[in-house]
Amino acid sequence: MSVLTATAAPVISTGSMPQETHKPSHPDTFKVVFTPGEFMSSLISLKDFKKGDVVTMITGYIPSERTRTSIQVGLRQHVEWNTDMVFAQHSCNPNLGVDLQYENKDEWRVVALRDIKVGDYLTWFYPSTEWDAWGGGFPCSCGTSRCIGHYKGGKGMTLEQLATYEYINPHIIDLHKLEDA
Repeated sequence: MSVLTATAAPVISTGSMPQETHKPSHPDTFKVVFTPGEFMSSLISLKDFKKGDVVTMITGYIPSERTRTSIQVGLRQHVEWNTDMVFAQHSCNPNLGVDLQYENKDEWRVVALRDIKVGDYLTWFYPSTEWDAWGGGFPCSCGTSRCIGHYKGGKGMTLEQLATYEYINPHIIDLHKLEDA
């Protein structure tokens, strides 16, 4: 006689936000595509955006230590997104820019760098906010003609390379100047 036992559904690891407890932050704007594996999940758009549109304001963040899911917002300051934006993947040819150039933090925003259609995966260029890559970085697999090969943070690129991207935030430029001094 065989006994059938129920097995639990696999838990999909998404870094700091497991699928089973996830509550969408922008249910009319984004959808998280959960994929098994550490930091393999992604974010798709539920709306069309034109180049230059504000996709979302950066609100609800919590100051934090540097983590795998935080973003760097100053020379030594990090915040946790606390939004589905944590699922937007890196690309060397991103469709989003994280714009932290304003001293008034209420004006921090995520901007469409080109037209975005419903169903498009949402990506941003991690070195635009991150000076030093968590865990030494990772091989980039974006497959674009602009691929940097290995993501190491803004520290791993020259100012000339960074200048070819939109929305490289002031703290990244400042950190380069401090290191070059």
